[in-house]
Amino acid sequence: MGEFYEIFSEAGPLAAFAAFLAWRSVQDTKRTDAREERFLETLKELESRRDSELESVRDRWAVVVEKEEAEKRIMADGIGSKLDKAIQSIETGLGEMRSHYTRIETERAARMAARKEE
Repeated sequence: MGEFYEIFSEAGPLAAFAAFLAWRSVQDTKRTDAREERFLETLKELESRRDSELESVRDRWAVVVEKEEAEKRIMADGIGSKLDKAIQSIETGLGEMRSHYTRIETERAARMAARKEE
């Protein structure tokens, strides 16, 4: 305080005003630094929260994709087995048709032979 009175008495009110402005500038700088530090801390917290939420979304997405792929595999396996059964049924049906037509041809040939003998 003694310095303030000495400056005020020797230099006058302008020196006191200059000292006040310097003091105020220092105080403003301290407040600005504190505000910037709080802002950076908040920013780090938000980034951390965003990263954890992003990781959570990725994990959920991976589960959904995995489930979808499993369902596709199950459907593909089911379709494959149904296709195999259908192919087997078609082959069985074709075999029966061939034997039926062979039997019809044989009967027809026998009837034709019987007619020629008459």
